Amino acid sequence: MPLEPSTPTTPDNPEMDVVLTHPEAARMLRLSTRSLDRLCETGEAPPRIQLTGRRIGYWRSDVLAWLKARTTPAKQTT
Repeated sequence: MPLEPSTPTTPDNPEMDVVLTHPEAARMLRLSTRSLDRLCETGEAPPRIQLTGRRIGYWRSDVLAWLKARTTPAKQTT
């Protein structure tokens, strides 16, 4: 069943998840592809999928979960 553009893709709906390319994941995270490369090299990037010998992808839900895990509360001012 193909996804329609209006179908929400959320971590709550794993069957609705999509694979992002490396450039798409970088854009979603507001990073350059090189910055995402460096995070991959240090093991700090979201989990990735080896799609082919040279191509990698990321589950959208994994990118969102990774971003949420890196979120820190704002500092309180007194």
